Amino acid sequence: SKNPSLRPGGCVGREKPGWGMSFVGRNRNVIVAAFLVLLASVVALAATLGVQASSSSSKGSRPSGDAGSIAPDMESEPEEAPTMEKGTSKNPSLRPTSTPSSGAPTINDDDTETDSAYTAAAARRRYDLLLAIVAGDRISTPATLSDPSSPQRRALEWMAYDDVLVASSDTYFPLPLMSDGHYNNVTPYHRRRLIQRYVLSVVYFVTNGEEGWWEDVEFLSEGDECVWTGGVDDPMDIAFKGVRCDDDGAVTMVSLSVNGLTGPIPHELCRGLPSLSWLALGHNSLTGAILPCLGDPELLPQLSLLFLSHNDLVGSIPSDFGLSPPPPSRAVEEQERPSTNSNSSSSSSSSLSFLSFSSNDLTGTIPSSLGTLSELATLALYDNELTGTIPSSLGSLPNLKGLLVENNMLTGSLNFMCRDDDEDEDEGGNEEGEEEKDSNQFEGIKAD
Repeated sequence: SKNPSLRPGGCVGREKPGWGMSFVGRNRNVIVAAFLVLLASVVALAATLGVQASSSSSKGSRPSGDAGSIAPDMESEPEEAPTMEKGTSKNPSLRPTSTPSSGAPTINDDDTETDSAYTAAAARRRYDLLLAIVAGDRISTPATLSDPSSPQRRALEWMAYDDVLVASSDTYFPLPLMSDGHYNNVTPYHRRRLIQRYVLSVVYFVTNGEEGWWEDVEFLSEGDECVWTGGVDDPMDIAFKGVRCDDDGAVTMVSLSVNGLTGPIPHELCRGLPSLSWLALGHNSLTGAILPCLGDPELLPQLSLLFLSHNDLVGSIPSDFGLSPPPPSRAVEEQERPSTNSNSSSSSSSSLSFLSFSSNDLTGTIPSSLGTLSELATLALYDNELTGTIPSSLGSLPNLKGLLVENNMLTGSLNFMCRDDDEDEDEGGNEEGEEEKDSNQFEGIKAD
């Protein structure tokens, strides 16, 4: 019957199942199982997406010490590298978190690689050698080297942990680095280059180069210290600032006048730059006393120009300025002298030809030791608070052309500065000769 509702005994409205209903009925269990599997897959996928979203949102707040921060996120954009300031670590992982006050820092690592200059172990070996050289040659005092906050210690750590050139160039260390750390093949050349770079770094930190210098003139840059200069390349230009070296890479000039330097003059300048011939630090705000070692002809045998005018230096001019250490203390002094002078001139005669201490706050008298500076052509001591007389020893200087001592509290006569070419002919020393001598006094010099 095509109309089951008319069929007697039939169920009104009930239709015989077709193919589709018959398939579902026969495969009901299979369909239910497949649906459950699909539902479980959807739940698992949703959970995975939720975990990833949570991880991405908390990534920026992960502590620096979390090991999870080591793995890179391949789906996120790389973060921009932070900008490092001068004197700070460019590779903080090489710096120890703490350093003992007595010497080299302790780095807890088991790195024994010898083919990489950028490992913590290599940095520690550089520090150990630098400390041994600087302390052994008495470039800096043990007290400053053991003080973690001292400029000397900061310079040492910068070279060991942050100075890329020192880590990668065989100019300063023989490469590859030796795992035993003894560096038996360090040559005098390596030693000299390490010391002079250290000394210049000390000058930067001592005189507040990070915040006070008007021009950084490339100090503490990754370049060779012989090209740490400003925008003017000609060292004879009055605007030149920076460092110059000779053909052997030895520092011969340090010119940092008119550059905002503050603090004392570091004594490392005397002990680590034996080839220095030009030291110009005028028109700054340097404080403290004049270092006697700046006039020592054995420590600085080639120094010809010393310009310290227009600063805030105090005290008196050292009484032995220009003299070598006296013979009784020579044996002790030799033990304290840096070995970097072993190849320099052994002459005890100073090379100073230009000496200027003018416009400071100097007191006391003019020392007679300045009369031993046989090469001196110009001596400028004006605008201070000097007292006493001008020493007669200055009259024997054969090359002296300029003596500038005005605006002090000096007394006495300058007759000893007069040179009479006819003095030998006037054997009797008559009054006429005396009058001529008096009339030949230097003009423009005020002694009172």
